[in-house]
Amino acid sequence: MAEVDGTLIMSVMRAIQSDTSEIKHDISDLKLRTHVLEDQMGAAVVALAGLNHRIDRLQGDMSLVKRRLDLVDA
Repeated sequence: MAEVDGTLIMSVMRAIQSDTSEIKHDISDLKLRTHVLEDQMGAAVVALAGLNHRIDRLQGDMSLVKRRLDLVDA
């Protein structure tokens, strides 16, 4: 069996270690971006709920106005 050069193995191991480090950095970046997207989605849901509440209130006001102006059947 041929003897394996230690420097070649160390070179390959360093390349693997470098690639692994880059992958860890990329995963960390993706986790941060996912967290930001989740926060933005939550804020959008809260804003939408607020708008729905305002629309419901306006519908109630419109019904009252229509009743006072006799624009609807009793």
